[in-house]
Amino acid sequence: MYQYVNSEFKTISLAAGGNAWSGDRGIIAGGEQSNNGSSINNISYFDITTTGDSADFGDLTSVREHFGGLSNQTRGVVCGGNSDGSRQNVMDYVTIATVGNATDFGDLTSAKTAVAASSNGTVGIIAGGYGSGSYPSSYKNEIESITVATTGNATDFGDLTYQGQMMTSTGDATRGIIAGGYTTAAAGDVTINYITYASAGNATDFGDLSTGRYTAGSCSDATRG
Repeated sequence: MYQYVNSEFKTISLAAGGNAWSGDRGIIAGGEQSNNGSSINNISYFDITTTGDSADFGDLTSVREHFGGLSNQTRGVVCGGNSDGSRQNVMDYVTIATVGNATDFGDLTSAKTAVAASSNGTVGIIAGGYGSGSYPSSYKNEIESITVATTGNATDFGDLTYQGQMMTSTGDATRGIIAGGYTTAAAGDVTINYITYASAGNATDFGDLSTGRYTAGSCSDATRG
């Protein structure tokens, strides 16, 4: 699994073989090309098994950055984000094996940026983020879910134990992990939460990071994150 969230460029991976959420092709989508520059919609791809430069894949449906990425072995989904200063609720998807432009997947329950996302190959979750309202209500603790294989709007999954944005998320076939972030408690939080993908409900405390941080990247195999 190669899910890199809450930084300038977002990565999703998959293809054939291995577990239900990873594979041989990686995708890098959206982002910002310079400090305080304009958001972009470019999608690039590369073969994880072979060193070399990336190639053009297509475009997102709109320019965006600071969104979450998740996948199964067939489809990659990018969720929410910021479009030149405007928070978005849009979700796009691509079919990893076929280059081309992204297609609309559905909408998040609300517009937000700096979300964390992960998947076990069947269920995808989108957690936290920065959305509507005044601080601290603009720092979100909500968790939404989608079925990766079926387009449609996200639905409520449960709540995190803390409110924040710029968290990171990863997982295995059973459990999703959400960690760190810029939160109402700390600029760099140490909190780690977990959910069980198959059972909607509130997140539970997992433990703490060794150092508080936000805008971190995360990844896992089927055992270790």
